[in-house]
Amino acid sequence: MSLRDVLRGKKLYKAQEAELDMTPMVDVTFQLLIFFMLTASFVRQRSLPVPKPKDENAAATKTVVEMQESDDTVTVRIDEHGTYYVSAPNMDDEVEVPSRNELFAKLRQARMPDAAGHIPNRLLVLAHGDAEHGRVVSAIDAGNESGMESVQVVTKDDEGKK
Repeated sequence: MSLRDVLRGKKLYKAQEAELDMTPMVDVTFQLLIFFMLTASFVRQRSLPVPKPKDENAAATKTVVEMQESDDTVTVRIDEHGTYYVSAPNMDDEVEVPSRNELFAKLRQARMPDAAGHIPNRLLVLAHGDAEHGRVVSAIDAGNESGMESVQVVTKDDEGKK
């Protein structure tokens, strides 16, 4: 072919249409999907029924001091640094509990029957206003795991106001 033929528009080669095979891309996508489905971890959410607040005008509500002095109440106090303190009717003094695992153990110990066979079944969580929310939730979870029937959460600041 000469230069004249090229300039007139004659083609030297026949044009081919490009093809794109999508099969390998679909295979990789399905392999990734299967991988993520198999490695995903599913967490079953536990829940604790929390009673609705009662009417504020009701005269039958107990004060925090009355609840703490009750024979069926275990108290978990959380200070501003996130340290747990557990007190119960069968314990002489309030006990400092530095970790979450020890909190579970202390609550199980607090639920042990006393000499009369009475088992405390209420948990009162007294949280400082600056305490982390996760610590409060851990205390509620510990009470739930130890078999407490009811849980009440009270927030207090440094002056003792709630």
